[in-house]
Amino acid sequence: MSDKVIHLNSSNFDATIASDKPVLVDFWAPWCGPCRMLGPTIDELAETVGDSALICKLNVDESPDIVLTDIRMPGMDAM
Repeated sequence: MSDKVIHLNSSNFDATIASDKPVLVDFWAPWCGPCRMLGPTIDELAETVGDSALICKLNVDESPDIVLTDIRMPGMDAM
């Protein structure tokens, strides 16, 4: 896993997405096959864009409050 990927949770989500830089958030879960397949691509993207954008991951099982109230995400494997 890339050390450039920011792992989001309830304590850092709002501040991170309010960044002046572009932000990509990968909403994923460990049980989601397509999410796990996309993981290496997210890592590669983080290395490629470097500091020009924030590449983030949010485990929806660990932060359901964000998914259900802030985002209202309809399904898994969303960015």
